[in-house]
Amino acid sequence: IKGLMRAWADPDKGWGDVAKWKDIKRLFGDTDDDGAGALIVFDALPLSPPTIELDIMNPHYADYYARKLDAKKPPIPPADYLSPTPIFFLAIAAQQRFCFCIAPRKPCDANAGNDVGKGFDLLKEALGMLGAGGKTAVGYGTFHPAENKR
Repeated sequence: IKGLMRAWADPDKGWGDVAKWKDIKRLFGDTDDDGAGALIVFDALPLSPPTIELDIMNPHYADYYARKLDAKKPPIPPADYLSPTPIFFLAIAAQQRFCFCIAPRKPCDANAGNDVGKGFDLLKEALGMLGAGGKTAVGYGTFHPAENKR
């Protein structure tokens, strides 16, 4: 989670704001100047046991992507005569709720509350724009804020 947030804030990755980079380095730390960051970012935990679903990828051109050769030795081109190769995998179902926690490294610091607020703002932006994990382009790992029901 921390790596996702930092990547979202990093101007070298194309998303972050160069003007805010010094503050970002202070929040997350670095090996050059700041050492340990001002924030502790914990693992995300499901609020209830997540529902697991079976999903499938069905690449039609597996022989082409594997660069297999046909009998005459030229590479096999992608074509409709190739057979699909189903690949089954497990996925967490949609609408599962997770808890994300951030804490200040120094709770007595005057900026601790402000730092945690900035951290949660970055977390919301990163999860909303980038998502987490693989296959985000097809909808996996996308997150939306849940209404706070306490």
